[in-house]
Amino acid sequence: MLTHFGVIAIVAAFLIVYKPVRYIYLLPLSSIFLAASVLNFRMGDNDYGIIPYYFVGIFFALRVCSDLLQTKSPSIPKDMLLWLAFLFYASFITLLGPLIFSGLPVFDPRAGIDLGVYQKSELKLSTNNMSQFVYLIFNIFLLFCFVVWYRTRTSSEKGKVKERLIGGFSMAGFLNVLAIFLQQLGHFPYELTHNHPAYSILIDDSVDVLRRSPGLFTEPSYAGGFLVAYAAYLGYLLIFEFRPLGLFIFAMTILAILFTTSTTGYLVLALLGLNLFIWLIIRFIRRPRIFLGIGILLVFTSLILTSLALTSSPMQIVIEKVVLRKAETSSFENRTSSDIHALWLLGQSYGMGVGLGSNRPSSFLFYMLGNVGVLGSFLFFGALALTVTKAWFNSQRAAQSKGMILSLFYLIIAKILALPDFFSPDMWVLILITSAITHRKDNVDL
Repeated sequence: MLTHFGVIAIVAAFLIVYKPVRYIYLLPLSSIFLAASVLNFRMGDNDYGIIPYYFVGIFFALRVCSDLLQTKSPSIPKDMLLWLAFLFYASFITLLGPLIFSGLPVFDPRAGIDLGVYQKSELKLSTNNMSQFVYLIFNIFLLFCFVVWYRTRTSSEKGKVKERLIGGFSMAGFLNVLAIFLQQLGHFPYELTHNHPAYSILIDDSVDVLRRSPGLFTEPSYAGGFLVAYAAYLGYLLIFEFRPLGLFIFAMTILAILFTTSTTGYLVLALLGLNLFIWLIIRFIRRPRIFLGIGILLVFTSLILTSLALTSSPMQIVIEKVVLRKAETSSFENRTSSDIHALWLLGQSYGMGVGLGSNRPSSFLFYMLGNVGVLGSFLFFGALALTVTKAWFNSQRAAQSKGMILSLFYLIIAKILALPDFFSPDMWVLILITSAITHRKDNVDL
């Protein structure tokens, strides 16, 4: 059944097919509607839905393939070979791992971690594996096609594509911040954006008197992880390309992170704050006159936000519960147990892994180790590190490009802490944008 959001997604898909360079910003913009569904359907006893990112991405990939068929001998960059190697191994272990190691106890991704601690499932080839296999092929195929297509564009078109991808990410972040404030006020259309039938969506929860806001995601923890990544982008821009509006959006983003009550978001935000503070000091030492005013504004804003968080009684209680006393909760114990179990599966599978979609721990790192093993994890993080490194050096002094790379870095940190979903669209969009930066040198002098 086509949903109301599906009508919007169909229009977006039509635009991106019609003029992919002009409307490519719709790809990152669609990536944050993780709780929404374009089309709901039922297979057997299970309900399924297609999230907007994959719907728009399919049409974008078809248009890109059509363009490539008309291109004479498009070149394949060497840095894509690691991604293709990962695709080959992950496909192999996802299809055969559940058969080779059948019967091992696993945390069923559909059941959740808390239930899995007491009631594990037996490993077998399931619809979870097949769906993850399809997602794997789609994401690597889309990344591969985009990079090859992007390299065939003119220098002017490359600049427009990169700028619009970054612009789409910026719009996505701002919409998520806006959604969280509307949720805090109690005026948000959940029926439009949170209608995916296959996902467990947390929209009615609170910590003490503070309502937990999931933004446009399925749960607050994912919103917190994404918003920290968005804050990393904004924070880097503030230091290297200061704008008053950027400072306002940055402050609103920090408040939105506080409203998610995400432990992961809080911890990574603290790390980000330290990183930005060090960069600010370095910039001030190099150019004291220029960065004196910027430094005062940033420090003043940080002090106000910190004071609000620490002196507000509700926020004090929230921070104490979700950070200081987190280790005392059964939730923390269950998630630690799931990560340890992933390492046990790694040993039982002789380091090969048991296949994507077979087991769900709490951490992205343990998800990779338990499901695709040592080799698969090495290939994925190796491909990611190569892409990020090349992009960082190719971006030279372009603040926007480096801010996007930093955003991907902090999202990966958040995922390693407590966001195990391997096919979250926000991560793959950031990888795609970073790949665009990798294959186009910037010459912006700051």
